[in-house]
Amino acid sequence: MRTPAQPETAATPVDAVQADLEDLEFPCSDGVAMSENDFQARALLNARHFLGTRFRDRDDVYVSGNLFVYYEPRNPSASVSPDILVAFGVPRRDRRSYRTWDEGKAPDFVLEVLSPSTVTRDLREKRRIYASLGVRELFVFDPTGEHIEPVLQGYRLGWDGYERIPGAGPLAVRSGVLGLELWVDVRRDLRMRAAATGENLPSAAESEADRRAAEAQAAREAEARRAAEARAAREAEARREAEARVDRLEARLTELENLTKLSR
Repeated sequence: MRTPAQPETAATPVDAVQADLEDLEFPCSDGVAMSENDFQARALLNARHFLGTRFRDRDDVYVSGNLFVYYEPRNPSASVSPDILVAFGVPRRDRRSYRTWDEGKAPDFVLEVLSPSTVTRDLREKRRIYASLGVRELFVFDPTGEHIEPVLQGYRLGWDGYERIPGAGPLAVRSGVLGLELWVDVRRDLRMRAAATGENLPSAAESEADRRAAEAQAAREAEARRAAEARAAREAEARREAEARVDRLEARLTELENLTKLSR
């Protein structure tokens, strides 16, 4: 008996949308270098390091930068690439890009490090996009001091867009989102410290120096342990040799005593 042919299952609207999205290409790179000069490169390196150190024990905080943030599922051209971003309530894992519809939210914090070719887009177009996405805080830093004054500025999203965050001191601005105070040192390097305690977070160079110092100290301690163990081994061997000599002397004395008794 032949089995009747089963009708083809019609695709649901959700399936159709998913198929459309899978057919779209969302590039993970635009081929543009992450930085244009040493000042910008150092600021970006340290900012990633500061934030990675700050939230290293949080699996629900994603810290990244220089990757595409896509915000329209059907429009791969609707994207923005923050220099640094932080998203809370988002799993910490590697990504090729950040899609707001997959993550369920936009980043909470963005830092833009200005360069000659990006300053206009950073201060105008990107700012407008971040506000429309609901990025709660936007910070901008000018490492060369050629584009904005003061060189570090922070903005908090309000009802009518971004509002300037008052300075927390000379060249210092506090981020309520991060719980950190961003500040600029005398060398015009961007730094970060805990807002509650004032404790400075180590820069990448400082962390590397601390790591090397710790390794050198560990090596010295290991060498000291080896020297102590070798000295203890030599002392133990010397004790064994001394005890062996005493045993031989006692045995010889006993032998002489026995010979003396026999000669009587």
